[in-house]
This record gives sequence, structure tokens and C-alpha cells, in this order.
Amino acid sequence: MNYLEFASRAISLLSLASVLLTGCGSQQGVFTDPPPEIGLPLPSFRTKSSPFRNCNELTEWQNEKDKVWKGINDTYSQWQTQDSRHVGAVPAAGAGATSATTGAQSGSSASSTNIQIPGVDEPDIAKLDNEYIFYARQSRVEILSKNSLAALQTLDMGTLRNLQLLIHRDRLVVIGVPLEPVGGFLGNNSFQVHIFRRARSNFEFTLEKEIRFVGGYIDARLLKGDLIIVARQELPDSPSEQSEIPCSRIYQPVIDSFEKDMTTVHNIHLDGKKLTQDSTAIIGGGHQIFMTAHHLYIVASGYTWFYWDPRLREDHLYNNSIVTRFDLTPHHAPEFSGAASFDGRIHNQLSLGESADGKHLFIASTITARTASEQRLSNRLWVFADDKQKPNQDHTSSFTLAASSESFGEREDIRAVRFLGERAYVVTFERTDPLFTFDLSQPLKPRMMSRLEVPGFSAYLHPVSANMLLGVGYQVTNGGWGWRLGGIQLSLFETAEDGSVRTIEQKEFGGAGSHVDAGRNHHAFTYDQNKDLVALPVRLMPLPTQGTTQGTTQGTTQGTSDQPSPANTVQFEFSGAWILAPKKGLKPIGHLTHAEWIPDSCRWRHGAANGWSWAQKSLDIRRVLVTENGFISLSPLGAKAHCDTAPFSTRKETRFFNPETECPTDSWY
Repeated sequence: MNYLEFASRAISLLSLASVLLTGCGSQQGVFTDPPPEIGLPLPSFRTKSSPFRNCNELTEWQNEKDKVWKGINDTYSQWQTQDSRHVGAVPAAGAGATSATTGAQSGSSASSTNIQIPGVDEPDIAKLDNEYIFYARQSRVEILSKNSLAALQTLDMGTLRNLQLLIHRDRLVVIGVPLEPVGGFLGNNSFQVHIFRRARSNFEFTLEKEIRFVGGYIDARLLKGDLIIVARQELPDSPSEQSEIPCSRIYQPVIDSFEKDMTTVHNIHLDGKKLTQDSTAIIGGGHQIFMTAHHLYIVASGYTWFYWDPRLREDHLYNNSIVTRFDLTPHHAPEFSGAASFDGRIHNQLSLGESADGKHLFIASTITARTASEQRLSNRLWVFADDKQKPNQDHTSSFTLAASSESFGEREDIRAVRFLGERAYVVTFERTDPLFTFDLSQPLKPRMMSRLEVPGFSAYLHPVSANMLLGVGYQVTNGGWGWRLGGIQLSLFETAEDGSVRTIEQKEFGGAGSHVDAGRNHHAFTYDQNKDLVALPVRLMPLPTQGTTQGTTQGTTQGTSDQPSPANTVQFEFSGAWILAPKKGLKPIGHLTHAEWIPDSCRWRHGAANGWSWAQKSLDIRRVLVTENGFISLSPLGAKAHCDTAPFSTRKETRFFNPETECPTDSWY
């Protein structure tokens, strides 16, 4: 679904809402008769699937679905035009489908990216290998010398934006979405993968292959030379065995709805002299992936149906989620191996975890129960098992929902999850931050071990020792309209063998509007385990009653200049990155910043931070990489090399361009 289709559907829904809300004596929006009944059973779910035998079978399936869909919509249109009271109640074609999420994620730790599963690398804007630093900004990829920080090469990616990088040996992978010329919006119906290879003669990276994909990019992973890319695209009107994905590689849907999209899975093999590719697909949507060394999991919520059907309110499948599993085989396309449903929706990829042997999948979800008068939230931890006693013939799934925890966190939703070995840590939030600990040593009997109540909430959890967790999140204050986000909050927790958790220390920094990038993107969190140092890109707003920020040692106020700043300039108390030694306390022991590089003419692009919900991308430090000699800080304006001991002074620096004449801009999302 492209942007114009999305906008059209949104307008249709808004039109319907305006009709339903219109009253005060007007006849418009007062329905004397209900819309026509659907007359079809709601879709059912099955755990197995098989590919279409050929394109004729796929075409027949499509035609039958289109015929039924059109017939019901024609009936609805007749009802809608019979009386002016129904004007505006236009069905949104495909309402309920989960649209493709444009994502923003060699298993070598040298990439310096904070990843979820060791050995399974995730795409990010910054990468590092033994010789080079790679950094994506706007439509360029900057390649710097790791040792000297000298700018070696700039790759111009043209109209591509939202660039994501992966490296494997002498190959650099750049994934990007083309910028559509109309309105400046990013297209979500295509994306490109450019693979560059380092030349032995001059050590420059040259384009080896450019691959254009139809559909919306969801996410990617890199495992031992296999680049797994997941996307979503519309089914072709005239499928062909000569297409990108042959019909015999397209699996039938596990929900018998009116889905016209398919989730595509591609494996590009980066090992070897020649690049090769295998692909498969399954009809149905997906919006989040989780991958281990054993499996690829794709999570989807909702399905395509007629939105005016009153049965949707109570339908389990429509209001909950599906997880589809694919088995991984080196240098081959992942193979469908089962699907299962569960109550609720996940928060992000960290809501999923897998046992070390790959036999159990764990998912933490928030469940919404709606009644006529209220909406109630609760949460559960689900366990899916691979039942080897079940025969796996004719694509029958041995992947089943096997157990779950008791409901927890009533009236709260999940804000952070971390699976670590045989433990799971889940943060939920309403007005305080309950941190729940679960024992997964017996996977089919998940057991809550403890619950710790602390103020505010953690949006990201990271282990900093065998028995210590660092929580990164926000304060919460009570206002006249209920709770609101305050400044940044760091929490240090100690976990005991018996599952109990206690707060070692908690510190608050800055006022409302402060932003810590790791709260939304775990790639922005950097941890040097050898030196026990954490780097966190942050933007701090001043407290309303004082001019300096608690907990910081740097008092430089940004935005001062001989020239007047724009009226909408944000005056941050501090922007850049903190350096912490968490085992010694949560007060920053050093600060890195590129703030002096931001001219007043560009400062408005530095953005108004808005904590949890949204924040304009920073012009200051976005990533900090760890090297043998210290830290490398990267921003859209340049790079700096810092010492690895306090005060973390700058040893070298490189500017990407003159910011006085060019303001770096990013995509709109």
C-alpha cells in the first residue's frame, strides 16, 4: 500500500468519524438502518500452510477473493447511496490490515552495534570493522579510517533515504528507501539494496550489485554471510513463475481473510565470489521480525476485513497477533515451519526471545479488553514449543502455543522487555514502573519470581554484569490532566539468584522534553564491557525552576550566538552523549558533544524532543562506537575520536561538510 492509498483510507475513516459524530438536530449521521450484514464467517486460523502449486492456482485464488470482496463492497455502496444520511460512510478497502512498517535492524561483534542476539547482526546507521568506520547520513555513506579518522570515501546514494548499513568481510550493504518526487514523502512501496565491495588495488568500495525490491521494507538480519531481508508487497495482478518470487514459492495464508499483500523473505548470500539470492513469501502481513541462529519469526496483527462488521469487536484474531516461523538453512531461503496465534500486541522486537536450544519461543504481549464503558489492559508471557512428537508432513506445523504465565500488570502496558538466559524481565507502566522477573528454566512452566515497584518507567533494559541491570527511561510527574513525562531517568537494579530484584540507585536528569535515544532504539545504546563504560546519546531540557540540569557536570548552554536564533529554536541544556560507569554509579563521568558544530541557522532542525512518543532526529551525536583506543562519536555533522578515560578528551575530528552553508536534513519519519 503506497502513501496515497494510505492517505485515502485515512480520509475515508475520518469522514466516517465525522458523520458518526455529527448531531445536534442534524439528520446527517443518524442511521435508521444498519449496514448490510457480511454473510460470511469470520476468518479462521490454521497453523499450517503449503505453497501454491503453480500460478494458475494462485490466480484462481485471487480472482475468487476479489469477486467476493467486490460483491460485498458493491452492496455496501448501494446502502450508502440510498440515503444522504449515509454519505461519508465509505468502507476503507483493506481496513484492518497491518501496513508494512518501514524499518528502521557477519555476526561479528566488530560491527559495534548493540544487537539482540549474539551472532545475528542488525542494520544500523553506523558500523565498524578492523579498518573502517561507516556512517550513514541523509543520502550519503561516509567511510573513515578507523585509526586516523581521515575521510576516505563518500558514497552518494542519490534519492535513497533512511539508509541502513551492514558489513560482511569486504562487502558493505546499504539498504535505503527512495524519496518520491511528489510531496517529498518517502515511498513505502519499494526499496533498494546496494552491495559494495572493497577493491584490492586501491581499497575503495565500488558498487558490485544493485537490487530493487517491490514492497515496503520491514527489517533485515545478517547471519554468517546470509543477508535475510523481510518486506511486504502487494500480490501481482498477473503472477508469473518468472517473477522475483515464483508462484510455487508463495505460501498460502494462515488466515482465510481478504489479504492482498504478501510478506517476502529474501536471502542474499554474501559469501563467495558471486552474489546469489533465494526468496520465498507467504500471503499475509507482518510488521516486526525476530531472528536467531535457528529461526526467523514474523509477527503480524489484525487482518483485512470489512470494517463495519460488528463482530470484529469481539473477534480474537482481529484484535490479537499471529507469529509465523521460518526455519533457517545456510545459503537457502528460509522455509515456513509453522504459525501460532496469541492474545495481545507486542511492544517491539525485544518482546520476543528464544531458548538456547531453539525449541521454545517466548513472547511478552499487552492484551486490550474493550467493553462499552472502558478499555482494560493486562499482560502475559507466552511460550511456544516445537513438538517433535508431532509428524511434520504436508507442512503440518509442530510449532504450537504450549503455555503461558498468569496475567500480570493489570491496567498497564509493556514498555520494555529483556530475555536473558533463563530469566525474563518485563517493565509495565501506568503511573509507576513495575519490573517483573520470570523464571524460564522450565520453559513450559513460566513462573513470576518477583515484582519491583519504582517511580517512572524504563524503556530499555541492558545487563551490565551477571547480576545487574541498567534501566533507561523517563520520570513521570502528575499534572492537572493526569501523568506526563518528565526528564530522563536511569535505574540500576541488582538481580539475585532467588529472582528478587532491588534498586541500587536511581537518578533523574533534566526537565520535560528531554530525550534519550536508547529509549526508542537499542542501537543507540553503547556498552564497553571490558571498561564498564556506557555511552548514551541524550538531549536535556532545563528544569522549569532552575537554570542548570541535575546530575550533569557540563554547564554549556547551546543556542547562544552573535546572530539571533529562529523563534522556534530549542534551547537544550545539553545535547551529545553521556559516559557512565554504571557499576560505580549513575552520575555521568564524562560528556561528548558536537553541539559547537551546529550553527544557529540549522539549530531548528536539532528538533524539539518529546521524550517517549516522538522526537525530531538530533543534529548532535547519534552513535558512539567503541575502539581499542577509545570512543568514536558520530553525528550528521562529523566524527570525533575520544580518549577512553575521563575526561574523554577529543584526540581527532573530521567534519563532513560546512554546516554554515548546508543543514543536514533527515526523512520525515
